[in-house]
Amino acid sequence: MLTRRLADTAGLEAIAQDAEMRRIILRLSSMSRRGAVPDFLCAVAHDRDLDDETKSQLAELASDQAFLLAFEEHLRSPAGSSRRATLPPLAGD
Repeated sequence: MLTRRLADTAGLEAIAQDAEMRRIILRLSSMSRRGAVPDFLCAVAHDRDLDDETKSQLAELASDQAFLLAFEEHLRSPAGSSRRATLPPLAGD
């Protein structure tokens, strides 16, 4: 279990180090918390400038609430503290 947790943390940290990816995932997470993912996915599906692979990847990320939550939690943890300033506050914070 600890090995898996360390592997998950390493993967989250690798993603967190990519500023553009971090920004996208945090925006998706924010949309998820607000219940705005269905509208976002509808807009993505009808966007003629995006290729099918990009649409699929965005839909997969936006639909994975467990991943989005884990990513936010990682950024709030000591391991992700160097990027904490980029994390929007949760409702009630």
